[in-house]
This record gives sequence, C-alpha cells and structure tokens, in this order.
Amino acid sequence: MDRTDHYEIVNTRTGEVIASRARLADSRVARAVGLLGSKGLDSNKALVIQPCWSIHTLFMRFKIDVVFLDKAGTVRKVVHGLPTYRFAASRGANVTIEMSAGTMEGRDLVLGDILEIRPAAA
Repeated sequence: MDRTDHYEIVNTRTGEVIASRARLADSRVARAVGLLGSKGLDSNKALVIQPCWSIHTLFMRFKIDVVFLDKAGTVRKVVHGLPTYRFAASRGANVTIEMSAGTMEGRDLVLGDILEIRPAAA
C-alpha cells in the first residue's frame, strides 16, 4: 500500500467508517488521472480528490458513488451510481470522494454530516 492509501473516512455523527483505505489525489496530476484506467474499486476503498467541486466519468469503466464536501468536511451532495460518461458537481464543494457504485447504499449519511479524512490506523 502506498503512502497515499493511508487514510480512512469516518462519519463523525455516527462513527461509521465510510472507507478504510482512501487514496488522496491532491496534486494536479493525481486529480487529472483520478480513477481512469481502473477496473473498479473494492467497497472499502475510496479516492479523495481535493480541491475539487466537479467530476466526470468520461472513459471510466464503472459507475461510482460520489460525495461532495465543503472545506469543513460537511456533506453537501451525494450522487448514487453515477454512470460512465456523465458529469456531477456541487457548488461550494472543496473535496470530492469517489467510491464504487453501491458503496453508499443503505448508509446512514445525510446532508450536513461531517466526514473526517484522517490517517488510517496501522
């Protein structure tokens, strides 16, 4: 696991771990590449893109769930099962979390929740 996979995403209201292995894409190149070329993601993995308020799924091979956060980590918008060759955005968002489609299904996540992106336990 590379240095960028050492994060987890936790809902501070419920304590639920949304992703136990999150990769941070905070450089221009990492943000541009994102999940392109990936065949999919395990349900415990996520890509955290920052700064980012809009994404696309052009040339991707699978649907994704997307969570948009503002600078404080507050959930502003959730998109379930975004198909390939589509766009999604949230004005005022600063962080975008991409996960495999279906990952957010049935989770206790509501607009206004705060997600904490923190170093994962060893």
